[in-house]
Amino acid sequence: FYVHMGMLESARVLLGVLNRERLIEKARARRPSYPLVVCGHSLGAGVASVLTFLLRKQYPEVKGYAYSPPLGLMNARMARYCKPFVVSIILGHDIVARLSIPTLNDLKWRLMSALQACHVPKYRLLSRAAQ
Repeated sequence: FYVHMGMLESARVLLGVLNRERLIEKARARRPSYPLVVCGHSLGAGVASVLTFLLRKQYPEVKGYAYSPPLGLMNARMARYCKPFVVSIILGHDIVARLSIPTLNDLKWRLMSALQACHVPKYRLLSRAAQ
């Protein structure tokens, strides 16, 4: 599996705290009927997805909910593996969840094509953008 190293490091730090402080066991003692759920939004959704993956060994029933996780978080093989226990929710055209090197390259080429096809002097376009 391949995963974003920054997200992995953050998830490992959280896992260490959860284990060292026995936070999950303490929470389960207080609410034994509650399911174990990990949730995050945006970059936190990336960390939540990886943390859910790491928690699976100790807690096979864990579920993760990732709201607008960053694209490129993990490779396709890991994404398929996580599919039964991590749910990703993306609304509309959220830039964080859709931003990647290929989408940035696509944007660059679309802008270049639009600028080439435009008959307005470029200094006028740029001066209007600065206003």
